[in-house]
Amino acid sequence: MRFEPKTDSQLIEESLLEAGEYDFEVISARETQSKKGNDMLEVTLRVWDNGGGTRQIRDWIVSSMGWKLKHFAEACGLSTRYE
Repeated sequence: MRFEPKTDSQLIEESLLEAGEYDFEVISARETQSKKGNDMLEVTLRVWDNGGGTRQIRDWIVSSMGWKLKHFAEACGLSTRYE
């Protein structure tokens, strides 16, 4: 396999989006449990970048990260259901 070696910082820089607001689509969201047995929401998102391309992002939202769940609900237009 041919490749160009890159540093950790180069790899991180390539994968990050600039700070801002982006359109996204929830591809999947399922309730599950963390390795520690806590309730968790596993989400997969399609995010459109500034160039019109898309990236697929997976994230895990556990109840101990209340800010993350609240902001996810707001971004999905589900504030009323969250409250």
